[in-house]
Amino acid sequence: MSSIKVGFLGPKGTFSNKAALLANPDAAHISLPTLSAVVEAVESRQVNFGLLPIENSTNGSVIPAYDLLKYNRGIAVLDEILVPVHHCIIGHSLDNVSRLLSHPQAFGQCTGWIKNNLPGVTSVPVNSTSHAAEMASKDQTGTTLAISSQLCADTYNYNILVKDVEDDPNNCTRFLLLASRVVNEVSIMSEFTREKKAFLQFTLSHPKKLNHIFRMLLQEDVIFTNLVTRPSSHNPWTYVYFIECVGLSLTMLLRIESICDEFTVMGNYENKTTRVV
Repeated sequence: MSSIKVGFLGPKGTFSNKAALLANPDAAHISLPTLSAVVEAVESRQVNFGLLPIENSTNGSVIPAYDLLKYNRGIAVLDEILVPVHHCIIGHSLDNVSRLLSHPQAFGQCTGWIKNNLPGVTSVPVNSTSHAAEMASKDQTGTTLAISSQLCADTYNYNILVKDVEDDPNNCTRFLLLASRVVNEVSIMSEFTREKKAFLQFTLSHPKKLNHIFRMLLQEDVIFTNLVTRPSSHNPWTYVYFIECVGLSLTMLLRIESICDEFTVMGNYENKTTRVV
């Protein structure tokens, strides 16, 4: 067995498990109970790498993931992993259904199918799609269904009733490959290039400074691929800014840092989401 350990949000059969398999198929894949546990395992180096779902093409940003990265100087982002997301309905029967279980993100990606096929059925959020599938499969009354994955059904031999219930056939989730900054901080800066995607986290003492940063980046023809803000938790109406962009030079990076109150280069990795030419 490989000595490399990759942590993911478990149990086995989740889309996070699929991301771990794509990131390193030969590694030991470690199932962890929460996203927080994944981040903590990376920080403490109980695992070499961790997978954090950060954005879905249908349902948008995974806000709890950003909150785990907020002010986090123990984490480096080494890569992004794109996982096609196709959902299945798992259970015993489509008749007499009273509950539909899944992760909240999955509900958001299947709203059309749920509305058209399960009107009046109560949607019950649980901590993972695999857990939902397990609960539905154990319910011998047949009144519970789950939204989960083909991987989960194959892993545990669960019964699939309907395939491809996602609203968008191109539905995809982007995962960040995390590692300990203690090990990787030097390599991030020494290998920083403008051809890669830069992931920045920063705070500002005044919102006008954000205008200044945008003007600087536009002058350098930097292309924004993602921008997310989260409350700073320090003062009302102040924010932590997360920016991913392509075309950022090291010189401009240092100029931006000089404007910010707090500033962290989270990562610099291959851009796999946005066409920039």
